[in-house]
Amino acid sequence: LINWEPRCVVTSAVPSLFLIMALEVCRDVSGIILSGTGLFHDVLIFAHILIFISHQGVVFTSWYSAFHVCSPSRAAMLTGRLPVRSGIGYVGDGSNGVFTDISMGGLPLNETTVATSLRRAGYTTGMVGKYHLGVRDEFLPTNHGFDSYYGIPFSCDMGISAFNYRNHSSPPFQARPLPLLANLTILEQPVNLATLTARYTKAVLDFVSAASAKAAPFYLYVAFNHVHAPNFRSEKFCGSSARGPVGDAAQEMDAAIGEIMTGVSALGLDESVVYFFSSDNGAPLSNDGHGNGPLRDGKTTTWEGGVGSIITMGDRQFD
Repeated sequence: LINWEPRCVVTSAVPSLFLIMALEVCRDVSGIILSGTGLFHDVLIFAHILIFISHQGVVFTSWYSAFHVCSPSRAAMLTGRLPVRSGIGYVGDGSNGVFTDISMGGLPLNETTVATSLRRAGYTTGMVGKYHLGVRDEFLPTNHGFDSYYGIPFSCDMGISAFNYRNHSSPPFQARPLPLLANLTILEQPVNLATLTARYTKAVLDFVSAASAKAAPFYLYVAFNHVHAPNFRSEKFCGSSARGPVGDAAQEMDAAIGEIMTGVSALGLDESVVYFFSSDNGAPLSNDGHGNGPLRDGKTTTWEGGVGSIITMGDRQFD
């Protein structure tokens, strides 16, 4: 636990909560790198907003994901329970422990999520982004405590898109167009990934604006599809980083978080919102090959590079 230098304090008795989850963001890709003297910035990726959050609040440097791939770790994040207790994480079926676009199962309906508990407490709850805890209607976020959902229900490499036109061609993966959902409705298939992050940002701000109009506290789970292969990005961010596609994607996500925080500030909610930022697991050593800084190995392993992460918490953004 380092960097506790708060510039303001949440004054609301019932704060609103953002859980911002990235994909496979290791410490060097996030720009939040550990050294003997604390935090410093990756000179090849300009993650200004993530660095800002880390210096604004609290950084938990010994944070561990509950699993080394996404479905089990996300189940744990949403329930507070080890994923094995939800029956998620078995790797003997060839799926590597994650739900696919043809999975019959999902997060069990008898699991109590953070969203379910907070909704009972009077919160407006929503999710934007990658879900990856089941694709059938009964397992989607609106049946797990979320009032609304907007996003892709699994990884963006599990469906055909302009950035991933070949896709997987053997079980358990099938070559089908990547869908974008609003609650239980398919809005676009295949989704235009080049515009996805901007649409996520708009969906987040629309949700916050509606919750603010109701004068209700909210819980919003924002799960970006960055920075997972195929590392799509908008035209604005193509070639923006010296780290290549993964750096471009990280910078696009960072800019989107900045837009969200600016929008929240414009609604006058600075002193009633707490932000959490974390990642589902470590980065893979394949694809863009960005690795995990000083940590050994990466995604799909139980070494530090597979499960070691960082979570940051801050209560305000720009002065």
